[in-house]
Order: sequence, then structure tokens, then C-alpha cells
Amino acid sequence: MKAINYLFFFLFIGNAQKINSQDIIDAYIIKLNGDSVQGSVKLPGSKLWGMNVYARLGDGIDFSEKGKQGSFVFYEPKQIKEFGYYAAKNRTSPVRYVSETVYKSKRLVIIEIDGPLRLYKDATLQMIDRNTANVDYYYIKKKNDKLFIIEKTAYYKVKKRDSLKEYLADCPEVTEILNDKNELDLAVLVKKYNDWYERTSQ
Repeated sequence: MKAINYLFFFLFIGNAQKINSQDIIDAYIIKLNGDSVQGSVKLPGSKLWGMNVYARLGDGIDFSEKGKQGSFVFYEPKQIKEFGYYAAKNRTSPVRYVSETVYKSKRLVIIEIDGPLRLYKDATLQMIDRNTANVDYYYIKKKNDKLFIIEKTAYYKVKKRDSLKEYLADCPEVTEILNDKNELDLAVLVKKYNDWYERTSQ
């Protein structure tokens, strides 16, 4: 029995180390004045029981400028325009986060699809039934327009069709899709809008 207790103890310690571990990875930030700075960012843990704990980055990042290794500064979302990190050494496109106002507070949100109409994901960690879980929120935003907040959902299923039709009323192709009552993938909708915009703006 003692052997089993010791096993559970060491398993707990191992998982606790995962919780507190930090990956330091190549990254950049864009400051409010537009200056781009290369360096590295602390990612608060990699995987915890299969859960992506990078979700904490929405509240701010620990960033160290190139040449100042080990000297990390915490940046809140309101202090930078954008930051990105490189998920793998052979990856040429970084995972990009931008600072956006969500419910009157600044958040660092992930650019899922870039273009005239952007699709954002706001990855958060929340307590649900006494367990920590990933909860993703999705937003879209046209250039020089307000943020449109989609209800949190697993696969971008669009529920706010009437208000979304009003927000994207400039694109008749999207309006036609939204009139259909079938389930709709938001990523498909965003790509459709961007394709239409590129065709008609030339």
C-alpha cells in the first residue's frame, strides 16, 4: 500500500512540475509606437494532461529583448500592439497575437485567419465543475470597424445570424449564406468574405 502511495506522490510531483514549467521560445513584439523588437517569450508550460496552457498568454507576456537573455519584462495587452512566437524551428509564419478590446478590457487574441475580415480566437483557462478547462471565444473584425463577438463554441457554429448579417451586410454572398438555416462554419464564412473583398476591391 505504501508503494502505491509513493507512486501517486511522485506522479503528483511530476505533474506539478509541468504546471510550473516554462518554455522559452523565439518571439517578437510590436510596441505601441510601431517598433518591432526581436527576443524571446516565456510560455507558461507546454502540456498539462493534454491541455494547452498557453491560453494564459491572453492576459500578458513575459518578454526578453534579444541580447538581454534572462531579463524578462511583463507586458500587459494594453502595452503592445502585437506579439508572435515561432511554434517550431522550421516554421516560417509565427503564431500571432494582437491586442484587442474585448468587453472594455484589452486582451491578446490569436489571429486564426488574417485578411480584410479577421477571425480571432481568445484562448482562456476557466474553472468548470471544479476542473480547469480550455474555453475558447471567437471574434471577427473588419478593417476599421468594431469587434464582433461570437458566442463561445467548439467549432465556430454561428448563432447570432441576424446581428452577423447586419455586420457583414456589405457582402451579398455572405448574406445569402447566413439566410440558410443550416449549421455554418465561421472559418468558411470569413474566407468567403475575404475572397469576395479581394475580387471586388481591385
